[in-house]
Amino acid sequence: MALMTSKALKQVCREHNLYQTPYLNDKIYLHYKGWASIEPCIGEYSGLKAVWLEGNGLLAIENLEALTELRCLFIQNNCIEFVSGLDSNVSLDTVNLSNNQIRTLQGLDKLPSLKTLTLANNRITDYDDLVHLLDCSETISCLDLSNNKIEDPRVMEIFEKMPSLSVLQLTGNPVIRKIQNYRKIVINMIPTLNYLDDRPVFPDEKRCAIAWLRGGHEEEKNERALIRQEQQDRDKRNFEAMRRMQEEGRQKRIAECLAKGIDPATVIPNYRPAGSKTEEEEQEEIDEDEVQAEDNDKENHENSWRPTPVPKGATRLTIQEEDPKGSDVPPPLEDVPAEERIALTSAAKCANASIWDDVSAKPCDNTDASVADQSASPDDSKWAVRTPLGASLSSTSDSEPLQSAITTTSVSASGTTSITSSRPRPTSAPAGR
Repeated sequence: MALMTSKALKQVCREHNLYQTPYLNDKIYLHYKGWASIEPCIGEYSGLKAVWLEGNGLLAIENLEALTELRCLFIQNNCIEFVSGLDSNVSLDTVNLSNNQIRTLQGLDKLPSLKTLTLANNRITDYDDLVHLLDCSETISCLDLSNNKIEDPRVMEIFEKMPSLSVLQLTGNPVIRKIQNYRKIVINMIPTLNYLDDRPVFPDEKRCAIAWLRGGHEEEKNERALIRQEQQDRDKRNFEAMRRMQEEGRQKRIAECLAKGIDPATVIPNYRPAGSKTEEEEQEEIDEDEVQAEDNDKENHENSWRPTPVPKGATRLTIQEEDPKGSDVPPPLEDVPAEERIALTSAAKCANASIWDDVSAKPCDNTDASVADQSASPDDSKWAVRTPLGASLSSTSDSEPLQSAITTTSVSASGTTSITSSRPRPTSAPAGR
């Protein structure tokens, strides 16, 4: 395995465009070099404030006594088992020891300025392994202990005694499953906490956790309702303050325009003279009109299905308009008088046409059909039916097919009859006749 030498350190400085004079450098990148130990030659770089030693095979922290100004030490992903060799580095602020083999935290009592300590993915298991955190409990604000083997719930007592702790990472430790309502309990135990595990701790969550501890879920529910109401009131106050600012600025511009003899309507958008309706009043009128229109539409829809009433003693008049193509619809069979029904049924059969659903369309050999008396009393309403043209005008032999043109016979109230021709059919004889 490669060794850390002065020559190797200078080569690293050349690769990263650092100073060739060792003590002038304030940082050095020594990660992923495959070194098994930190050699005394690093003491030549006495001005270092940040050192990266990640991804080597280091077994211990040593030979850093000369780096009295060191503030950041990144020594993760190595094989270190104990925290030692940092007694002279009293200015250390950040230490990253994640992904090592650390089992205990002895050696932190000489670091009075330590604020961030990262110990993720190590072999810390119980209360005794963590009790040494109290040696620097006054200064540590960020502590990462995720993915260790911590099982003892008593470790929460240690965190409770750290007054500056604001970030705590315990994800991946069995102790989480042993504490019921873990997140609420931890938030109550550490009031200064601002970030727990995978998400922040907001002030509203703190209030809900305190309310839950005070009175259970019902008290927490009431606290949430109070928080929502406070938020709505705060938003309303902000909105009203903004409207007041806008109105003050608007009045100021109007006064300036009037002082200069300028019509404010040409300069200020949506200008309203004094005494005119405000935007709120206009919007209220628009809303009222929309509600009234919806009510009218609903009432019209409810009354649309009702038929138009017929005055007493009056006769309903039904006028059947003839289709432009001649496909006028005949009246229902039950509306036709009995004497007319016989003649029309016979004529329809002879014309090979089905006028009503109850009349089958069969060819008729008897083509000598006559139209019955179509006289009607003056009280009868006007109606129109279809009869075959030629049924009452001419007759044909059995071997000659009847020309099946359709006529419309109209009988008025006075008894007069009118015949109109519509939609002639082909005159060719059916096959086999």
